[in-house]
Amino acid sequence: GDETYFYEVEVKHNWKGAKFIYSGIHWTERKIKFANPNSFFVMLNHERTHAFMTTWDVIQKSPVIVKNTKYTSNEKFIEVNINDCVLIEF
Repeated sequence: GDETYFYEVEVKHNWKGAKFIYSGIHWTERKIKFANPNSFFVMLNHERTHAFMTTWDVIQKSPVIVKNTKYTSNEKFIEVNINDCVLIEF
């Protein structure tokens, strides 16, 4: 069709190999303003051999949390349950 799709892609450098040890994925809330209903969110592992992908609908329903990172304090993140993502192996 004539639809356009958008992808927000990040690399999670502390996710190495195929095994993901966390129960959820955090996408920074500040990037959500660029998304729309045709958006997909993709998190790649360090080696870029595996990825989790989710949809705009899941992002919209997921809770916002606040946490400190290596670079920021009190930053807002969308916390998506790993069960609401699809694992992709390249």
